[in-house]
Amino acid sequence: MISNTKNHDPQKLVKLLSNFTIDRPMKYTTHGWDFGKLSNISYRNFDAFMDVVKKQWKDMTTDLKRLSPNLYKKINCFTLEENPSADYSWRSQADINIGWSSLDGLKEWCDAGNDPFKFKLKKRFRVDDKTINTFGKVIDLFKQEIEMREGSKTLVNIFHKIKKEFESTLTINYDSDKLNKQFYSDVQSVAEALRAVFKQIQKIAEENKELNQVEIALSYPDSGYYELKILHKKSFSQKDPKELLEEVKNGDFAELKNKMENLCDWSVENRTHCINYLKSNNVKDVEELDTQVEGFTHILRFYK
Repeated sequence: MISNTKNHDPQKLVKLLSNFTIDRPMKYTTHGWDFGKLSNISYRNFDAFMDVVKKQWKDMTTDLKRLSPNLYKKINCFTLEENPSADYSWRSQADINIGWSSLDGLKEWCDAGNDPFKFKLKKRFRVDDKTINTFGKVIDLFKQEIEMREGSKTLVNIFHKIKKEFESTLTINYDSDKLNKQFYSDVQSVAEALRAVFKQIQKIAEENKELNQVEIALSYPDSGYYELKILHKKSFSQKDPKELLEEVKNGDFAELKNKMENLCDWSVENRTHCINYLKSNNVKDVEELDTQVEGFTHILRFYK
């Protein structure tokens, strides 16, 4: 039997990341505001603002370290690390380690009543063929590490890269507009988990070239979550539900379970059964479906 993993709590991770949305100090490390006006009323100066950010961060750290060490390190570096390691980058696809506490001159700029988003960087960065020359642009990059963002098409871009990587083996179909939704998560880890799913699908397609069709769809069956389905058409496992349930004990499925833990609930559908590997509700380990699916399907539930 697969029981709820004690540490598997994707809703809690989303709740922690929502500190960047609710109207508390942490929000203003990623949202534009009039620093001069707000600091005069609430925080007095840059150091006072960072002190209240530090206090809010302290309340998050124990749970965040447990649920996502990767995100803990990214957020700590971006907000409070004064001397980040030159060997570390919180940006998964570029070499950037600067943030609120490490950027030379930002404190004086803000204390003069200026907008931190307009602070000019002494060192420019080149990311995705764009020049990053202000702290505001750095902040935008950081937000793409902790949230699938509609404006940045974060989830769509992940699948664009996957489609390009596996195009020699797989035909991958999806509607970009329907995939372009917004929710908090560890974006880097989600991208790695999705790539691992397609590596497994690729192995099957390499053995049988007729099994090369993959359909991706994102639905919104409940106000509290999105469901991402990855359907490998006409491909089925010959194992029965009980055997499939044991797959996460080792091998490729064990790797998938480790990658998805705390990010999303994870199930697979095969023929007329659904096997729930990672769950944060009271569903059964194995459920019977009303109709047979079109092929082996991974279902990833991301909470809002």
